[in-house]
Amino acid sequence: MTKVVFGPGESVSGGWSLALDNPLETRKASRIEEVLPLLAFAEERAQAGAYVAVMIAYEAAAAFDSALVTHESAEFPLAWAGVFANASECEEHAGGSVVSEDWKPAIDQSEYDSAVRTIRDLIAAGDTYQVNYSFPLTSTFSGDAYAWHRELCVAQGA
Repeated sequence: MTKVVFGPGESVSGGWSLALDNPLETRKASRIEEVLPLLAFAEERAQAGAYVAVMIAYEAAAAFDSALVTHESAEFPLAWAGVFANASECEEHAGGSVVSEDWKPAIDQSEYDSAVRTIRDLIAAGDTYQVNYSFPLTSTFSGDAYAWHRELCVAQGA
């Protein structure tokens, strides 16, 4: 079951939420050249009156400007769109979740060191003044994904 949830979270006074369940239609873009057509599809469906949720990964940046270079996206789509007939208030979940404390970085130490050296060189050369460098971490998860999402929102004040 696909569920998309929007809202500022419980930590915001007068919080709101919107849930979209069971899409009528979905599309995904796995290649850069599929991203803009996916967005055109989403816009068309939204203009026709449907609820549409769109996810665009950071790695899809080159679809908008070929000068933007990112890491290859392994298994996660570059973009995804779901078309929904209705929206509803989001239900709270009481279910628990378990996340392994054994987080693994997607890069090794030498890749990290090389990236930091490059960033420092770019700053020293005046090509940039700030870089927000990040990399993926993976772990295992079991339980209610939405309940975990809510726990994270509350913990981070999202």
